[in-house]
Amino acid sequence: MPRADERYAPARRLEAVRDVLNVTGGASLYDIADRLGVSTRTAIRYLKALEASGAPLYEELDGKKKIWRLMASARQQTITLTTSQMVSLAMSRRVFDFLAGTGFKEDLDDVFERLESTLQRSDFVAAKNLDRKIYDVNEAPHRYEGRI
Repeated sequence: MPRADERYAPARRLEAVRDVLNVTGGASLYDIADRLGVSTRTAIRYLKALEASGAPLYEELDGKKKIWRLMASARQQTITLTTSQMVSLAMSRRVFDFLAGTGFKEDLDDVFERLESTLQRSDFVAAKNLDRKIYDVNEAPHRYEGRI
């Protein structure tokens, strides 16, 4: 029997594309591919699938770059965070690494992915590699044997 996330994987991918396009300025094909960690051909397939699902998409040319956008009626609000708020979120995410392999950690990762998808482009670029730039070192366990 397939796991729940495997059964809904196509819907989750379309939701992720919708979240990327939800930004007011829209997103280019390369932005979509970069944010989702897929090739540009896969990003094109996602856009076609999103259009086929009835999402009100349109495209505009910005110089030589094609920008994909959702119609304003279908957009949700984006979040603007300060640098210190992004660092705080990144650090709080690492605090719960001990929950790896549990449903709590998976749900927490899902929340952070949703938050990242609502960031504006400039904030996303700044926050992209924060988890590699900031490292949380937990204290070692205390050993009390032999002290008393």
